Amino acid sequence: MNKDPAKNYRQVQIETATQEQLILLMYEHAVRSVRSAREALPTKKYDTVSNHIIKAQDIITELMVSLKMEAGPIAQNLYRLYDYMNRRLIEANMKKNVDALVEVEKMLSALLSTWDEAIKKMPAQAERSTQSGPAQRPAMGGFSISG
Repeated sequence: MNKDPAKNYRQVQIETATQEQLILLMYEHAVRSVRSAREALPTKKYDTVSNHIIKAQDIITELMVSLKMEAGPIAQNLYRLYDYMNRRLIEANMKKNVDALVEVEKMLSALLSTWDEAIKKMPAQAERSTQSGPAQRPAMGGFSISG
């Protein structure tokens, strides 16, 4: 059994999260990873910078492969956005480009904020549906955590 309480908490949080909450957690972790890389860059600890950038790239790649492209333009546009962010992170890692990190951090933060707002509105939508008919969970843009 793992004796790290923080790690245990994260594991339980992941195992009990809804699909929407998992996506939120992925955005949060990606933002933290990019921020950590950006903050480590001036210290010239390039192995740390690279590790954080790679973590962010792994998360973005997972978000890309979990998109349901048949969902339409939103999924397709998100794919292109994720692809752009991945390319900027490659550039940031190769050239130690802080501007690329700042740009990706802003983009991820905006997506995080948008996703957080969407999740907050979901219970209200579900309750209105229940009052007017059978409960239906609103579709959230074609994501699938299962890949």
